[in-house]
Amino acid sequence: MTSKRSSIVPETVPRDSLSHVVLTPSLAPYKILLLAFIAAYCAGILPKKTHRPLLATIVKYIEGPEAYGEEQQRRGIPTLRGILHDITQACVAADAQDGEHNAKDIEARALHGLWTLKSLDSLNTFMTRAKSLVVKNMAAGNALISKVKSNERPAFLLTSASFLGKFVIRCTTVYESLEYDKANLLWSGFVNFRRESMPKVNKEEFAARYFPTDPNDDPSVLKSILQKMRNGETNLTKDVILVSQEDLSQLVHHQLQQLERHGTSTPPKLKQIFQNMAQVEAGKIPQIHYIRYLECVRKQDYEGAFNWLHRYFDYRISTREGSFYHYALLCLASLHAHFHNDGEAIRAIEEAIAVAREKKDLDCLSFLLTWLFNFMKDRPYLEHDFYVSNAQLIEFLKSHADVGTKSLHSMAYQSDAALLMMEGGPVSMTLESLTKSLYITLNGSDDSSTFGTYCALYSSFWFRQGNYHLADVYDEVISKLTTHKSEQVKVGIRKAHLLFHHGEMNKAFEQLVNLKKNLPSDANLMKDLLTHEGILTVRLLLNTNELDEAQICLNRLQSQTHIGVDIEGTLSELECDLEVKLGNLVQAYEMVNERLRTFAKRGSTTFWFLRFNILKCQILSMSSSPARALSASIQCLNSTLSCGYSVLILQATVQVCSVLFKLSQFKDCEELLSASLQMFEGNLNVQLMGELYKLLGCSLMELHFTDDNLDREKNITKVIKCFELATDRFRSMGMLKDSCDCLELQLNFGRRIGNHDIVNHVEQALHKVKMMDKGADHLHMFGAQHS
Repeated sequence: MTSKRSSIVPETVPRDSLSHVVLTPSLAPYKILLLAFIAAYCAGILPKKTHRPLLATIVKYIEGPEAYGEEQQRRGIPTLRGILHDITQACVAADAQDGEHNAKDIEARALHGLWTLKSLDSLNTFMTRAKSLVVKNMAAGNALISKVKSNERPAFLLTSASFLGKFVIRCTTVYESLEYDKANLLWSGFVNFRRESMPKVNKEEFAARYFPTDPNDDPSVLKSILQKMRNGETNLTKDVILVSQEDLSQLVHHQLQQLERHGTSTPPKLKQIFQNMAQVEAGKIPQIHYIRYLECVRKQDYEGAFNWLHRYFDYRISTREGSFYHYALLCLASLHAHFHNDGEAIRAIEEAIAVAREKKDLDCLSFLLTWLFNFMKDRPYLEHDFYVSNAQLIEFLKSHADVGTKSLHSMAYQSDAALLMMEGGPVSMTLESLTKSLYITLNGSDDSSTFGTYCALYSSFWFRQGNYHLADVYDEVISKLTTHKSEQVKVGIRKAHLLFHHGEMNKAFEQLVNLKKNLPSDANLMKDLLTHEGILTVRLLLNTNELDEAQICLNRLQSQTHIGVDIEGTLSELECDLEVKLGNLVQAYEMVNERLRTFAKRGSTTFWFLRFNILKCQILSMSSSPARALSASIQCLNSTLSCGYSVLILQATVQVCSVLFKLSQFKDCEELLSASLQMFEGNLNVQLMGELYKLLGCSLMELHFTDDNLDREKNITKVIKCFELATDRFRSMGMLKDSCDCLELQLNFGRRIGNHDIVNHVEQALHKVKMMDKGADHLHMFGAQHS
């Protein structure tokens, strides 16, 4: 091939208009390439060492999107470049030394096979020959081979029952049934499919590289074919992308699963196909509209999501005689709930429940009620007349879900555990429901998402119990189990809170920053992430007494709409803590009473009701007459003990001991703290530990001068150790003022007992802490920039 490149074909072909996507029942241009590979394999013209990687790639593309790799899934509809790339990878994996050379050998045969098809007639001849490779059985194959000359015998034949044989029969049968205009369209699509290889076959060294040894391949023939085809291909004014409806349906189904399970964005190539399809073509695969609905939800586009959801169910209901109506209403309720249209969501789910009951669809009814429970537990302020109580709903789910799918039965027990956690039920009953859910999941349900929600619930349970190690273990299980971005964000947020309460605040904010970097374009997830980042920032600013900055950050958080009792309770708690820090005790007391009146009306907010009761006792104890807070604090402690919230038990214990200390009941205070010490150490809440050790040190210090039965030497060691532990805990939380207070108490103790070594040591430590307080970063190098 000695002519110049431009004399054969141009390297690029102008594309004057957008591609036009046309659906066929099952045949697509890339399947012609697969048939060419199969023909080359059967003819025996490829080296045996290329058979395994080639056949593996062919089988992968025949099986469809579920067998594709991640890169091919992003490419969408198979392309010539993509298939050749996968063959190269398979060859290199099979033979690291000669794999690339083998791949080029296969590529040469592929390009030769594609470009020697010069018209629709030649394509028709090719399909006829491909069909002749398939025989009924081995006996028929042997009979056929015996009639063929030895130099014309194929190396292999395919039986009609084999995997490749079925594929060849299906392709050739569909081709034979095509009308003329569809066949012509297939040819146009095939021409566009192979067009991307023009620059490669156009090179002068093509013949010398790819066809050096085979006497049957004449490079001049290829050159002549390309010259004849030049005019026909450059005159195309509109690209035709022929897509198999069967393949596109599988791709759409796979992408739908990716969106629902993992939040994976639709690949750009697939989006382009959707955009270039005519409306009548898109209607053949209604799931396309559902994908567009999910994409709009991710972008917070309410109008677009509402429009595409209606289009999707218009097609589904029109073709399935209304059997999907209650599912459509469920999706509509979810859409309204996502955009905080609670009234519309309630109306939609109410109608969905009525239709499911009318149709006696028990599985759907159980799912609807589970959805309703999860919707209402985050919005306890909503009024409804669906059921008398949450407990009544859960009992219905537990008694009826077992006749349906196992995943619904498992979810019923998870809902029961969530209800017990919200209402402060016994820990043993919560663990029993969680164990039953796990048993059903492991023995009957094949839905991995059910196990993921189980782990998330268990993590929340242990977090509230103060066992941060176990909470972190379950979060690690979820992070390895799921690839869904929303689940990963929730796990990352919980981990950041765990790190913060454990005193590793820089790592906590680094965790949130890394989450933001890897977050997809999902406005809802970003809002959740920024909300929790703001909460941790306010906590840090309160610890470091940056009260003005804390006020600004908290006002910004409160100006937004938040869904969920925990977010509502946390923001109110932070607001009360800020008022206490500012010295506005009366205003803080009024705010606490207001929140208590609100939480008292809701049975599902027991945790926050008890938490604000402890805050109320704390404010009362700071008044001029702390004695009136004693009975209320003891009552809080008894309430938390009956509910099993370990974190609240410890907070109430500290509060009772604080009142006892102010009332000079040092012995009772020391005994209660010492008895609770093991529980505190297992909790791993650094701030709580600091408060305990400070209070215990103060009690022991006062007892040192009032209790004659104490061993003075041992008690001195205990006092110093308690103050040192408290100082370290407060310092790790950025609470430098509290650290200084502990050191001042230790210094005062050293002076009172006349121990100069203690005084000198504490004075040096106090000087260092005060220097840190003046020029320190206050441990909020990450948090302050977001405040």
